[in-house]
Amino acid sequence: MIKDNATEAVMRELNASYGIMTFDELLALTGYSPVELASAIGVLTAERKIQIRVNCLLDFPSGRHSCKELLFMRFRKLVSIHFMQHREVDFYASKLCISPKHLSTSVKTTSGRTVREWIRDAVIEEMKYHLLHSGQSVKELAARFNFPNISCFGKYFKTQTGMSPKTYRMSGEDVNLIVKSKK
Repeated sequence: MIKDNATEAVMRELNASYGIMTFDELLALTGYSPVELASAIGVLTAERKIQIRVNCLLDFPSGRHSCKELLFMRFRKLVSIHFMQHREVDFYASKLCISPKHLSTSVKTTSGRTVREWIRDAVIEEMKYHLLHSGQSVKELAARFNFPNISCFGKYFKTQTGMSPKTYRMSGEDVNLIVKSKK
């Protein structure tokens, strides 16, 4: 069990710095081991005496990236994980702990495309693949892609591609690979 004086020391140092301090700074100021300090922080967090803000320092092999580029990469990763269940800008902004407006501006500036376009394209490409290769019914696909019913799934697909899921499946063609016939 963590000693009361460790949590008191952490609170004292945090109060002195107006609550803005890194873990390493707390280590140096309190003199506790990393395990003791982490335990004290855990106790204070559980007691709702402090809140923790975690900044993830990502290491990308291609070198330095701007904040907007890092945000864009994190957004793309989230889309690749969650696009089948979540198509709302608010969901991704919330996961990234930023406002939807900030996400939209950063993605548009970095990629030239909107957040909705990235999400939509991921969803549509996956729908096309499943329609042609999965053998699942349209009803099963609607559920898989988190649509309330077949009608909503069909309307979404048709709005984006110009054809119904059934027509697309029957055509057996991936619209991205259509070869123009002879003139």
